[in-house]
Amino acid sequence: MTLTPRAKWWVASAVFGLLLVGLGGYFAVVGLDRADQLSGIGGLFVGLIGLALAAYGTYAARSTGPPPAPAPAPAPTAPGGVRGNTFHGPAFVQSGENNRQENHHRP
Repeated sequence: MTLTPRAKWWVASAVFGLLLVGLGGYFAVVGLDRADQLSGIGGLFVGLIGLALAAYGTYAARSTGPPPAPAPAPAPTAPGGVRGNTFHGPAFVQSGENNRQENHHRP
């Protein structure tokens, strides 16, 4: 059986939630003083793992080589129109209620 990525996230979330509930129950059983000591030690290891991952990520980012060359500029088009997500050319934009947009530009 193959899980979809979405199903994998649900399974991982459920396992993590059950782990937190179990850890909370364990801390309730052992008492506040012992739970404080154990969570301090756990926090130390989580911090060290995070530091190691950050160092590895920095090393990996620097060792990938130079960035790729930028993409060539798009070919010029006639004035006006939409390129990418930018509108070029004469336009009149109105916002608000009951506004009517008219384009007086006639090619």
